[in-house]
Amino acid sequence: MSPNASTALATVSRKRACAVWLHGSSGFHRTIRAPSLSACHWAKGFWERTPSPAELAAMWPGASANDHLDLAGLVDAAVGAGFRPEWIETADNDEWEEFESGYQADAEEWLAAHAGHPSAEATRERLDRHRASWLRGCRGILGLACLPLIPVG
Repeated sequence: MSPNASTALATVSRKRACAVWLHGSSGFHRTIRAPSLSACHWAKGFWERTPSPAELAAMWPGASANDHLDLAGLVDAAVGAGFRPEWIETADNDEWEEFESGYQADAEEWLAAHAGHPSAEATRERLDRHRASWLRGCRGILGLACLPLIPVG
């Protein structure tokens, strides 16, 4: 998540006293609800569009079109699980690029300064694999929705 998105998450968290980050193919978990909370902030990936088989193959091992819903399906799932969406917001391309670049920047700097280190080859492979997954698989296909959710009842 970009610094801007992190700031927004922290702001909502202070207001709502609950910050939840869920990822992967699992659905809503009612366990995030607590009687003392007025809302929970939920962030989850969604498909901007259905990925092709080649794009899925470039993402992560075993990636499937069933791993995520589209945005409308994600919001419908929240409502179906007993929440109301207070706000619906998605990360834009600039935020994704800032996140992905920032995620790897420290390791890239370390690698440039320590090319002969015993961990350098494994680090280089991990960085290259992650970058390829983002640029050849996820970029422009996988979105991120941030949803402050209000529990019903």
